[in-house]
Amino acid sequence: MLDLDKVEKRINQLCEQYGLKVDPHAYVWQLAVGEQQRVEIVKALYRGAALLVLDEPTAVLTPQEVEDLFKTFRQMASDGHALIFISHKLHEVLEISQRVTVLRDGRVIGTAQPLAPPRSSWPR
Repeated sequence: MLDLDKVEKRINQLCEQYGLKVDPHAYVWQLAVGEQQRVEIVKALYRGAALLVLDEPTAVLTPQEVEDLFKTFRQMASDGHALIFISHKLHEVLEISQRVTVLRDGRVIGTAQPLAPPRSSWPR
């Protein structure tokens, strides 16, 4: 049997650890898209995912939400999670990535480390 108090406590711990604002009592269908995205990240962390593949995660977010999400990604990477960040927004890719691989028509064009140092405190 599922101990809902224990589940809620773990969700709150993950939210605190990664700076994610999620109400464990909210109905997902009532949440804004950015909030739904945070719920999905918490679900993956709750289940112990070591690798997250994030396809265009900033597409519908405000600049502040993107900044908050990147803080979360940095903390996740610092804690040993692997992240694959897929985006068409080159400035975001360069800000958040340690290594960049460019694909065209399903083929790898090249892989490199970003030339400019990231604006953030991303661990290298």
